[in-house]
Amino acid sequence: MNRTLSKSWFFKSLANGEKVLRSWMVYSPKKNSLYCFCCRLFQPEKKTSFGRVEGFTKWWKLSPAISNHENGHDHLAAFARWKEMSALLQKGATIDCHLQQEISTESKRWKEILQRLLDIVLLLAKQNLPFRGHRESMNDTDANPGNLLALVHLLGQYDPVMREHLTRAKFSDKMIATYLSPQTQNEFISLLGKQVKKGILEDIREAKYYAIMFDSTPDVSHMDQLSQVVRYIVIQGGNVEIKESFLGFISIPDRKDAETLSNIIINELECDGLDIQNIRGQGYDNAATMSGIHHGVQNRILQKNPRALFVPCLNHSLNLVGVHAASTTAVSTTFFGTTERLFVFFSCSTHRWKIFQEKVPKTLRRLCDTRWSSRHDAMDVLASYLEGIIEALETLRDVQWRLWKPEATLEIYW
Repeated sequence: MNRTLSKSWFFKSLANGEKVLRSWMVYSPKKNSLYCFCCRLFQPEKKTSFGRVEGFTKWWKLSPAISNHENGHDHLAAFARWKEMSALLQKGATIDCHLQQEISTESKRWKEILQRLLDIVLLLAKQNLPFRGHRESMNDTDANPGNLLALVHLLGQYDPVMREHLTRAKFSDKMIATYLSPQTQNEFISLLGKQVKKGILEDIREAKYYAIMFDSTPDVSHMDQLSQVVRYIVIQGGNVEIKESFLGFISIPDRKDAETLSNIIINELECDGLDIQNIRGQGYDNAATMSGIHHGVQNRILQKNPRALFVPCLNHSLNLVGVHAASTTAVSTTFFGTTERLFVFFSCSTHRWKIFQEKVPKTLRRLCDTRWSSRHDAMDVLASYLEGIIEALETLRDVQWRLWKPEATLEIYW
């Protein structure tokens, strides 16, 4: 018959019938063993099973074993040392008490420093300001140490915690941690970004249903990346709010076919813990790779979730309507072409641009095929200051020296 450890063994019965908790007795569910806490700590020889690594497991021998152990001389000595140590710890009178106080003070100081640095990082990120400067240095007399270091020095003028940290970093004889290096700044940004994204994903999961928007664009290093935006509903206190949150950029390979992009989108949603079956809308631009009804990304998402209704980008569609409509007649093509050549003519030379500014208080705007509103801005300058533009052209015509080559002469159609 198998025997087990019962709860009653953790209490000792006194002669008057009172039961006292055996505070020294500890049970390990992982090893299914019984231990003596004070003997494990303060008995060097570990004479009994209660103080050894394997513990006591012979449940059929509990009756004499527990009584013999707690009445033994070695156990009583270890128990007395345990209680003495507990009293000293409560009074803060142990040998390493001062060391513990120094460790606690140092931990508190670093927490305060990191809290200030994180607040500065949050401020710069919120204001969309660059962190680093042309020449980073701990010396506050440098011309441009960067926004983060500049704010750290500014805070050090009024905050004693940051002032002490900067003083230690400048005048310490040995290398110490400052948490101001570019690598640490990037780590702060990454950690804060992950925390913000985590909160957004929790709101999306709570809303359950959501819509996705993806669009690819090259960055400043000419690397193509996919931007991820999610629309969802947040209900708080009876108020319903539609939110549109940007989750980040996704690097995409050189191959940009519909199958590759759809797999990237699906894998990213799975990594974020978002169920693809909860998608109720998807929006992309009008490129065939994204919005193709037969082999585009939207069709591949629909095959996995028929409820993911595709809605093309209305701004992009309206822009394409205006661009194609303006290119159907020779008059509009000539008109907008002349406007673009006017901008190129004046902007390619500093002398011409100076003469133009003397005649017209506003600057010319160039046309953009992807933004129809840019044509309105360009036409507004022409409509308001047509006479000044003509005067600038006539002035350039009458100049005795040649500011441009004959083959670059501007032909204007009015």
